[in-house]
Amino acid sequence: MIAYTPSEKHLSKIGKLSDGSVKLLETALIIGSITRPKVKLNAYHRHLTTLGNGVEKYLRGLDNCLSVNYMQEALSEILYKKYGYIGSSCLSNIDATSNLTFVIDRREGGPTALAILYISIAQFQGWNVRGLNFPGRLLVRLEHDGLRAIIDPLSGGKELNTSTLRDILKHTLGAQEELRPNHLREMTHREILLRLQ
Repeated sequence: MIAYTPSEKHLSKIGKLSDGSVKLLETALIIGSITRPKVKLNAYHRHLTTLGNGVEKYLRGLDNCLSVNYMQEALSEILYKKYGYIGSSCLSNIDATSNLTFVIDRREGGPTALAILYISIAQFQGWNVRGLNFPGRLLVRLEHDGLRAIIDPLSGGKELNTSTLRDILKHTLGAQEELRPNHLREMTHREILLRLQ
């Protein structure tokens, strides 16, 4: 008989949920705890609550004039500038760049793990946010009052425009590649978690 860990049992339950019911951040932390069974997730939850509260405090007083630009600015200010989350310089170490517990410990991670943080902190605010399946990295799209902003967690949450998206694409896939709508396809929570793996 196979003995499953509590984390594996929890993931089995999550696997039966609809995609909209899958909590991205919680699931990513549980996945990370499988290879670090002694790690206590409560400390990570407290830190993530602190990040969410930091973004909320940064935007306090802007309820009536909130914009995607302010949303992007707040995420970048808190996650990148205040807490130092950066793209990893060691992308060959999959566990260090994709295991969310390591990423939070080191404040450094790969594009998918960082995007999960940005998406989840935006969701904490109740914002309309989606992960975008861009070649070479997972991008984050914010939407508010009919306007959108695409941000890159790997570069400190900077907003990207058509020109910078094209530059990243050509660097990743080659100079002949042109930007197409399918390069910015929305991802489900399950797809993001699979990409993390």
